[in-house]
Amino acid sequence: MNLRDSLIRGDLTFISSLAVVIVLPVYVYFLPPVMIFWGVTWLLQNDFRLKKKMFLKNKAATLFVLFIFMYLWQISGLLLADSLKSGFDVIFKRLSFMLFPLVLFYPGDMILKNVRLIVRIFAISTFIYVIYCFGNALYESMSILDGKWRFVPYSLIFDYENYFYGFRLSHPAHPSYLAMYIIISALISFEYIFDNSIRFIKRVPWLIILIVFFLALYFLSSRAGTLASLILFPVYLLRKLYEKVPRWILLGALPVLIASIILIAGTNDRLSYTFESINSGKNIEKVFEKDVRYSIWKSSISVIKKNILTGVGTGDASTELKKEFKNLGYNYGYYNDLNAHNQYLEVLLENGLIGLVIFLFVLGYMLFIAVSEKNLLYGLFILMILISFSFESVLNRLAGITFFSLFSFLLVHIKPSMKIKGPFSS
Repeated sequence: MNLRDSLIRGDLTFISSLAVVIVLPVYVYFLPPVMIFWGVTWLLQNDFRLKKKMFLKNKAATLFVLFIFMYLWQISGLLLADSLKSGFDVIFKRLSFMLFPLVLFYPGDMILKNVRLIVRIFAISTFIYVIYCFGNALYESMSILDGKWRFVPYSLIFDYENYFYGFRLSHPAHPSYLAMYIIISALISFEYIFDNSIRFIKRVPWLIILIVFFLALYFLSSRAGTLASLILFPVYLLRKLYEKVPRWILLGALPVLIASIILIAGTNDRLSYTFESINSGKNIEKVFEKDVRYSIWKSSISVIKKNILTGVGTGDASTELKKEFKNLGYNYGYYNDLNAHNQYLEVLLENGLIGLVIFLFVLGYMLFIAVSEKNLLYGLFILMILISFSFESVLNRLAGITFFSLFSFLLVHIKPSMKIKGPFSS
């Protein structure tokens, strides 16, 4: 009876949600068993049935149906694929497109009452992983030479790689994905810093966490992360301060803030070249051609033109792209099996124009929810995702798929009037 009562209350699904947001930033490959447990407990909680009340006046339910439709179209892409094995591998990897929407479109009272606690735990878990990254970089940089400790932050094998920058800092996580986790976690931290219902002394830890997140974004050197920061943080501050600060002060301070972010980012070796090229007035097209993504996108578009309506089939995108790399003589892309490095192109490659229309419709409906519900955090999450999709094939990796599908539904349930509960609250 106690287990039955616990299931009805949603205790086990709530514990599952906490486990997911703790594991996701730390090591995503530990996630599948936790996801399966969440799915099973949700089914038990709802007697293995989808009920009519779950869908009534529920925008998350409509989004759930759209996710199913998108996933089914990807499954239908197996009919066009030459390699069914690769196709099934892709479909299996993207199972969270079904699982997280299923357990979160109607999550139960326990999760609904504690959704802000859940996202706060995600931010804390991300913070812990970031601290680990800096600690590991420091450990790798320290060595004993002639009986003295030496700080040498460069790899002995690859002396141009700094342990405190990019992939060397974020490993084993990809820097672009970790940057996404950090940005949403920074926005969550801002939410608590701006909450006047919490005493100031209890907001200080979140301010410290936020500063660490900003430092991590700088050292990760992710261009998508930098661009998203330039847009998202000023927009957030503008929205939060619009009614509290005189507009002339706000409109004067925001350009200074944006310029400061650009100046600070410009001191980063990896980002400075792009800024210097733009400022010097060089031909942007020539600068762009030197970027590794130019050859990748050029090859992707060539393949897309031959399969514009339905794509090459689910699982065959990498194979067809590799053939095009060979035709163009792009050896680096060929030998490293690179993907399209752009989610919109990736969808076009795999599932054609029809798939892209479905995909954009899903994103459009998410924006509709954010605007109609006046959900600032959800809206900024979508904007960040749109930017990240322009630089990476986010939905090709488990880290990207789970993050996108989880927060697409988790943040839907955050209401502007909801109060904060738990640690660091008043």
